[in-house]
Amino acid sequence: MQLIHPTLPVFDSLAEAGARMRPDCAVVGNFDGVHIGHQALFSEARRHGRRVIAVTFRPHPAAFLKKYDHRPLLPEEHQLRKLAASGADAVACLAFTEELSRMEAAEFAHRLVSDLRASHVVVGEDFRFGAQKGGDAAFLAGFLAAHAVRLHVLPTVTLDGMPVHSRAIREALKRGDLQTARGMLGEPYTLYGRVEHGFGWGRQLGFPTANLDTAQWIPADGVYAATAHADGRTFPAAFSVGRRETFGTRLPHSLEAHLIGYSGNLYGQELVVVLEAFLRPQVRFSSREELVTHMQADVEKVRTLLGCGT
Repeated sequence: MQLIHPTLPVFDSLAEAGARMRPDCAVVGNFDGVHIGHQALFSEARRHGRRVIAVTFRPHPAAFLKKYDHRPLLPEEHQLRKLAASGADAVACLAFTEELSRMEAAEFAHRLVSDLRASHVVVGEDFRFGAQKGGDAAFLAGFLAAHAVRLHVLPTVTLDGMPVHSRAIREALKRGDLQTARGMLGEPYTLYGRVEHGFGWGRQLGFPTANLDTAQWIPADGVYAATAHADGRTFPAAFSVGRRETFGTRLPHSLEAHLIGYSGNLYGQELVVVLEAFLRPQVRFSSREELVTHMQADVEKVRTLLGCGT
């Protein structure tokens, strides 16, 4: 057992979780972002038991199977924070290995019953599991019923007519649609990471930036109004995502935050960037002077949007 979150035990196996916790209800899923659909599952689970456990996987199956460029919507410690806030009392975090990827649906369902020993299980209607996604909610319901375990299947939550899924949040972020992402997540999209060394161009232009290194899903290229938390304080920030094409055509992708009102050195420190609004797409300017003019305008827009004056 680990204790990554201050109050949420994390078990490495179903057997350990069953022996140590004896949960009444299990919620099974990937919980990427712990969006409002996931939160609804835990609300349902709280109706059926005093001890609720989340059953999830590391790494995310999509990342293991390399189906697409998978980056998490939340780092693990913040996923645990949201799971705890949503109603989980513990997490069974199963290592997604080659062996697990080949496990038949019936075998996984058997382990849920024999190892975890919960009397209730909650899943979403689109839940799939087992090798080649051979098991679904209907299969699981039949298997569990034969072992006196009740399955509760919730319909997919929608937002403005759109099904809420982690992939829908990624798609919204990839087009700069922060409003949809925020609605589905139940909170603003937030990036967590550390400040790394950059080229120092922002400082040369009069707008020093903190270069964020993060493993999370990256939103659309462009400039954002953001709130930055660093050095124990909070600052309005102009946040830029892109390749800085004004300086060249083969530069690496970068995430840079200009913290308005900050003076100091953040290298190596933790930085949290809360995305508040999309301001504009990335543009390749004809000169550094033109770039500076637009950066000044971006900062003023941030001040106006976040109500921080001049």
